[in-house]
Amino acid sequence: SIITSISLEHTRFLGNSIESIAKHKSGIIKEKKPVIIGDLPKEALEIITTEAISNEAPLYSLGNQFSVHISHDGDTYVSETQHLRIDHLHRKLLGNHQGENMALAITAFIEVANYLNIHVKVEKIREGIARTTVPGRFEEVLKHVYFDGAHNPDSVVMLVRTIKRHFPNEQIRFVVGMLADKDVKSVLSILETVSEEFYFVDFSNPRAMNAEDMMNMSNADKKQVIHDYMSFIRQASSMKGKTIVTGSLYLLAEIRQKLVSS
Repeated sequence: SIITSISLEHTRFLGNSIESIAKHKSGIIKEKKPVIIGDLPKEALEIITTEAISNEAPLYSLGNQFSVHISHDGDTYVSETQHLRIDHLHRKLLGNHQGENMALAITAFIEVANYLNIHVKVEKIREGIARTTVPGRFEEVLKHVYFDGAHNPDSVVMLVRTIKRHFPNEQIRFVVGMLADKDVKSVLSILETVSEEFYFVDFSNPRAMNAEDMMNMSNADKKQVIHDYMSFIRQASSMKGKTIVTGSLYLLAEIRQKLVSS
């Protein structure tokens, strides 16, 4: 069982507190089967730990039984329990949070391999990490144009950290479309810490917030609604700086479909 993180994003479905969400997520823990967790809030960690103990499930947590050192020259994974160190891990998935996700995935893979009595080849792990991509996760779809499906404050904080790390001196512009039931104002305020240039769009989803309403929520100096967003995105590949399309995975899917069919 893998629990990467716990936040208040899914309060509508999982509860209105970290504790209730952690209790809900702990339902995946199975008797005597390993549990692998990321960096969880203290109150969530206590609940997950209690559930693991009651199920006699071995618990492996990031920063304790395994860890990852993130570097521009390649990441290093270390498992204390397996006495294993893997260096020169080069990810296509950018962002420190993806390095942490990688560490969880490697730990899970090693646990499964051990259970099945399969010998793990370190070079194959390096190869798998180097080849792994996830659509809509800081994905360069056109030159200088990136897709990222960040749509809540926690994921947007990660996006902003990734931008600061990889494009520290670049001009950044955002193309944004969001669902109305998300915390739109908080998302925009976080994005505004790295850019003053925003373009708001409508897309085909009944839950989508009107682009004009989104623009009115923004405090950016340069902001406007664009209707022909496909033309804008194609032109953006020749603009100075980076263009990041974000806010909703539904928006990214709609644009991707139009890119493929055109």
